[in-house]
Amino acid sequence: MRLFKNLLPMYVARYSSIALAVALLVFALSSIIGWYAHIEALIRYDNSTIAIVYNTALCFMLIAIGILAADQNLKKTALLLNILVIIFNLSSISQTIFNIDLKIDNLFFTSYDTQLNENPGRITPTAVLQMIFSLISLIILQNIRSRFLTRLAGTLACMLLTINFWYIGEFLFESSHIVLWPNTAPMSLTASVGFILLSFNIIALFLYRISILKIDFPRSLYYITIAVMMELAFLTSIKILSHTVALNRLDALVVGVFLMGFIALTAIFVLLIAYIFKLKQSFKMLDSSSDAVVLVDLQNVVLNYNKLFAYMWVNEKNQRLYDSLYQHNLSDLESATDIEHNQATNKIKSIARLYGQTFVEELSFRTGIIYEKTVKPYLIDEELVGYVYNYKNVTELRRLEATVVRQTQYDMASGLPNRAYAVQILDALLLKATNNSQLIAVYVIELNNFSLLTDVFGFEKSDLEL
Repeated sequence: MRLFKNLLPMYVARYSSIALAVALLVFALSSIIGWYAHIEALIRYDNSTIAIVYNTALCFMLIAIGILAADQNLKKTALLLNILVIIFNLSSISQTIFNIDLKIDNLFFTSYDTQLNENPGRITPTAVLQMIFSLISLIILQNIRSRFLTRLAGTLACMLLTINFWYIGEFLFESSHIVLWPNTAPMSLTASVGFILLSFNIIALFLYRISILKIDFPRSLYYITIAVMMELAFLTSIKILSHTVALNRLDALVVGVFLMGFIALTAIFVLLIAYIFKLKQSFKMLDSSSDAVVLVDLQNVVLNYNKLFAYMWVNEKNQRLYDSLYQHNLSDLESATDIEHNQATNKIKSIARLYGQTFVEELSFRTGIIYEKTVKPYLIDEELVGYVYNYKNVTELRRLEATVVRQTQYDMASGLPNRAYAVQILDALLLKATNNSQLIAVYVIELNNFSLLTDVFGFEKSDLEL
């Protein structure tokens, strides 16, 4: 049942992505059919708006096919399709930037609709930029296993979703579009619907990816929220301030950038406060432990420790060797003290660097105390910031274990190996002699009339003689 609950979000995200890819494919094909069949309702949802460009619908179709191909583990095919769409869109926007004509606007279909569009068949720069950012997000999610880039892809998808809902909202409230490239046609309202489908698809892939990489969703959601807030602040400032007589569009842009910077600084401040709070919570946990615990950074320098750890570093006269252990290197502390390592410390470090791994060694102090040392990685929000060393006093446990072993292997009266242990020793010697082609001899000593000694002098004397 627990496994089902863990896998359910993953499968929901994956099949949601497949369903959205199919919806995007149907949307693109309907737009292409609309161009060939001259069906106005399929290429524009309102007579006053610009029609979706044929090449934009074609790009949507290729992207949808790529998403479905990637789901079937045809990642090279999906990557090739995404790269082709990126190249086509870069070529399209280069025509607007450099005021040239590469003859690609009507390469696949001759556009017959010129309403609100001076360059029929050309993808608007606004649509090109959204297409490129969407494809970058898809390439990251389909090919790169990186927590940071995965969060970035999810953030881009949410920002694209926000800007297209904003675009549609402007149309619904009969407002002028601010998402415009200077001296170019506005993006089609139909294209915005396609980008919304594509953005939801990328978000579903993002949710599927974070379930695989075990990425902290609340932290990712925090980053996404901050990015969307910055985007809304920027769009709102331009929308409101551009209508003010005292401010021109450049002034509004400056104000928008200032608001974005303010939100970003606030977000960083909140993250810093949360980091300090979590660090303090971890410090409190040290003193609540019944073992000696120390927290070190990536260079093995002591950051914090509890009282039991401080009491470890004493000499034979039970005097403390250090007044403070802060900023000491843990390796230097152990090397400066007479400690017998049962395992190599460098091996511990190499293994402990693997997330979720634990390694144990025993430290035998000259004072006779034995500690079991456990090393674990210390993570804050999935980032490795140091190591936690736990020292458990196992002196009494080891003494009890040694006593039990001695009792099971030796005769308590004579101190000699008992019959079972003697047979084990003899088997080992015979195996060694056979491997080395050697001979061994076994001496059998028999004590005659030993029971008379016991009867006359008692068990203590006979045991002593034995």
